[in-house]
Amino acid sequence: MDFVFMCDRKVLAKPERVGEETIYKLTGEVSDDHIPPGLFRNGITETSQKVTEWFCTRVFPENRVGSEQLLDELELDKYDPWYIVKKTNGCLMEDPWWLKIRDTDSYETSTVRGAAEAKGYKL
Repeated sequence: MDFVFMCDRKVLAKPERVGEETIYKLTGEVSDDHIPPGLFRNGITETSQKVTEWFCTRVFPENRVGSEQLLDELELDKYDPWYIVKKTNGCLMEDPWWLKIRDTDSYETSTVRGAAEAKGYKL
Protein backbone atom coordinates (compact mmCIF):
# COMPACT_ATOMS: atom_id res chain seq x y z
CA MET A 1 0.00 0.00 0.00
CA ASP A 2 1.42 3.37 -1.01
CA PHE A 3 0.81 6.35 1.20
CA VAL A 4 2.17 9.87 1.56
CA PHE A 5 4.34 10.55 4.61
CA MET A 6 3.21 13.86 6.11
CA CYS A 7 4.56 16.40 8.60
CA ASP A 8 1.45 18.23 9.81
CA ARG A 9 0.19 19.94 6.61
CA LYS A 10 3.39 19.45 4.60
CA VAL A 11 4.40 16.48 2.48
CA LEU A 12 7.54 14.93 3.99
CA ALA A 13 8.06 12.04 1.57
CA LYS A 14 6.30 10.52 -1.42
CA PRO A 15 6.39 6.93 -2.65
CA GLU A 16 8.39 5.97 -5.72
CA ARG A 17 8.67 2.57 -7.38
CA VAL A 18 12.20 1.24 -7.86
CA GLY A 19 11.96 -2.10 -9.59
CA GLU A 20 9.75 -4.28 -7.39
CA GLU A 21 10.17 -2.10 -4.30
CA THR A 22 8.59 1.11 -3.07
CA ILE A 23 10.84 3.70 -1.50
CA TYR A 24 9.94 7.01 0.09
CA LYS A 25 11.75 10.09 -1.15
CA LEU A 26 11.93 13.30 0.86
CA THR A 27 10.42 16.37 -0.73
CA GLY A 28 11.83 19.85 -0.42
CA GLU A 29 8.83 20.98 1.64
CA VAL A 30 10.31 20.33 5.10
CA SER A 31 13.56 21.17 6.84
CA ASP A 32 15.98 18.68 8.34
CA ASP A 33 14.59 19.23 11.85
CA HIS A 34 11.26 17.79 10.65
CA ILE A 35 12.77 14.43 9.69
CA PRO A 36 11.66 11.73 12.15
CA PRO A 37 14.29 10.12 14.38
CA GLY A 38 15.64 6.89 12.97
CA LEU A 39 14.48 7.46 9.39
CA PHE A 40 16.17 8.86 6.28
CA ARG A 41 19.61 8.51 7.92
CA ASN A 42 21.24 7.62 4.61
CA GLY A 43 19.99 10.62 2.70
CA ILE A 44 16.76 11.43 0.95
CA THR A 45 15.20 7.97 0.61
CA GLU A 46 13.89 5.26 2.92
CA THR A 47 12.45 1.83 2.25
CA SER A 48 8.72 1.28 2.53
CA GLN A 49 9.38 -1.54 4.98
CA LYS A 50 11.38 0.70 7.32
CA VAL A 51 8.73 3.46 7.22
CA THR A 52 5.97 0.91 7.94
CA GLU A 53 7.96 -0.61 10.81
CA TRP A 54 8.67 2.84 12.26
CA PHE A 55 4.97 3.75 12.28
CA CYS A 56 4.09 0.39 13.86
CA THR A 57 6.38 1.17 16.81
CA ARG A 58 4.26 4.22 17.59
CA VAL A 59 0.99 2.45 18.43
CA PHE A 60 -0.17 1.58 21.94
CA PRO A 61 1.26 -1.69 23.32
CA GLU A 62 -0.90 -4.79 23.25
CA ASN A 63 -0.65 -5.21 27.03
CA ARG A 64 -1.61 -1.60 27.81
CA VAL A 65 -4.41 -1.16 30.31
CA GLY A 66 -7.55 -0.45 28.31
CA SER A 67 -6.17 -1.82 25.04
CA GLU A 68 -9.32 -3.91 24.46
CA GLN A 69 -11.46 -0.76 24.74
CA LEU A 70 -9.15 1.06 22.32
CA LEU A 71 -9.45 -1.81 19.84
CA ASP A 72 -13.25 -1.65 20.18
CA GLU A 73 -13.20 2.11 19.53
CA LEU A 74 -11.08 1.50 16.44
CA GLU A 75 -13.49 -1.27 15.38
CA LEU A 76 -10.69 -3.85 15.31
CA ASP A 77 -11.19 -7.47 16.35
CA LYS A 78 -7.56 -8.11 17.22
CA TYR A 79 -4.33 -6.31 17.99
CA ASP A 80 -2.33 -5.64 14.83
CA PRO A 81 -0.03 -2.58 14.82
CA TRP A 82 -0.37 -1.96 11.06
CA TYR A 83 -4.18 -2.03 11.24
CA ILE A 84 -4.01 0.44 14.12
CA VAL A 85 -1.75 2.71 12.05
CA LYS A 86 -4.21 2.55 9.14
CA LYS A 87 -7.14 3.43 11.44
CA THR A 88 -5.30 6.33 13.14
CA ASN A 89 -3.22 7.47 10.15
CA GLY A 90 -0.24 6.85 12.43
CA CYS A 91 -0.74 10.22 14.09
CA LEU A 92 0.22 11.03 17.67
CA MET A 93 -0.64 14.20 19.51
CA GLU A 94 3.04 14.71 20.49
CA ASP A 95 4.60 15.06 17.05
CA PRO A 96 3.77 16.11 13.49
CA TRP A 97 4.19 12.83 11.56
CA TRP A 98 1.28 10.94 10.02
CA LEU A 99 0.32 9.02 6.89
CA LYS A 100 -2.00 10.25 4.19
CA ILE A 101 -3.44 6.87 3.25
CA ARG A 102 -6.48 7.97 1.23
CA ASP A 103 -6.73 10.88 -1.21
CA THR A 104 -9.47 12.34 0.99
CA ASP A 105 -7.29 12.40 4.14
CA SER A 106 -6.42 15.84 5.46
CA TYR A 107 -4.58 17.18 8.47
CA GLU A 108 -7.76 18.66 9.99
CA THR A 109 -10.06 15.67 9.45
CA SER A 110 -7.72 12.67 9.60
CA THR A 111 -5.38 13.42 12.49
CA VAL A 112 -5.93 14.01 16.18
CA ARG A 113 -3.49 16.96 16.06
CA GLY A 114 -5.34 18.63 13.20
CA ALA A 115 -8.72 18.10 14.83
CA ALA A 116 -7.46 19.62 18.09
CA GLU A 117 -5.93 22.58 16.28
CA ALA A 118 -9.17 23.14 14.34
CA LYS A 119 -10.99 23.35 17.70
CA GLY A 120 -8.59 26.07 18.86
CA TYR A 121 -6.09 24.07 20.92
CA LYS A 122 -2.50 25.33 20.68
CA LEU A 123 0.04 22.69 19.73
